[in-house]
Amino acid sequence: MIPPHGTTGISHVGFAVAKETLPQWEARLRDHGVIIESKVNWPLGGVSLYFYDPDGHLIEMLTPGTWSIY
Repeated sequence: MIPPHGTTGISHVGFAVAKETLPQWEARLRDHGVIIESKVNWPLGGVSLYFYDPDGHLIEMLTPGTWSIY
């Protein structure tokens, strides 16, 4: 499930990461008390982690295979 985010108010930003580094990113976030809101396995093989920053912005870490162009 993708957490809600829109084009008004609080923003959403995504950062591309290598698929093999995603487990380390997930562990680092949890070690720092960041709650992972959602983890999505996309049909093309990509994975997205969603979490909020302290200001309430939705952050996404995504791997190749998330979209047909990435």
